[in-house]
Amino acid sequence: MVEIRRSTVVRAPLEAVWAVLRNFNGHDRWHPAVASSEIEEGAEEDQVGAVRNFRLMDGGRIREQLLALSDVETSFTYCILEAPAFLRNYVANVRLRRVTDDDTCLWEWRASFDPPTGQFLVFASETCQIFTKTDDPFEIGKSFYQGTERRSPTDTSEKFLRAMDIQTGKIAWEIPNIGGGPLASGLMSTAGGFIFYGDGSGAVVAADARDGKILWHFDTGQQFKGSPMAYTVDGKERLVFIAGQTVLSFGIR
Repeated sequence: MVEIRRSTVVRAPLEAVWAVLRNFNGHDRWHPAVASSEIEEGAEEDQVGAVRNFRLMDGGRIREQLLALSDVETSFTYCILEAPAFLRNYVANVRLRRVTDDDTCLWEWRASFDPPTGQFLVFASETCQIFTKTDDPFEIGKSFYQGTERRSPTDTSEKFLRAMDIQTGKIAWEIPNIGGGPLASGLMSTAGGFIFYGDGSGAVVAADARDGKILWHFDTGQQFKGSPMAYTVDGKERLVFIAGQTVLSFGIR
């Protein structure tokens, strides 16, 4: 986890500064990078749980949710729901402190988040084949393999889901034994740091993108026909798989 801290002295009374900062939807009036902002679903601007949806000067859009607000501690905490940059588990806190008697205050901001994994995800199959060369000549219009192949009698083939470090090419983690059937489901990773796939035994699987830990699975008993997909309805995310002749939709919370 990465943690960032910033602080500065504001040459204005704490009460005046807090009156501006406690408005969760007012940062477009003082932050130079924010072009416009609105609170979703008609919530109050200081209501815990309120979501502000704002546009940046460069055209980017960010959605943040107010998690806590205290007039006693003159602080508030918020998290990022959606942003152009991948910042998993981003939570930030803003606090004002009275430090002198000359109408100044200390502004403190700290944020923590999990950085991108920097990994490439791939299904991998390890198996050993014995190739035997033949002397059959090449002929135009006919298949030509120049030999035959068969599985090694001592082969212990295995299928994996592997995460490869894109900088070094080394295996960061792997999930072994992901089923003996065809791996036709594909993979889907989310901004929240989850991986969804269908294994060779017909199970829908969710794993942690950081370390490959299995978080959830659902047995369908079917062979998957395509990659998982995600969509939203009324702001709620859904996960879709095609298993056999059935379309399965799961709610994500």
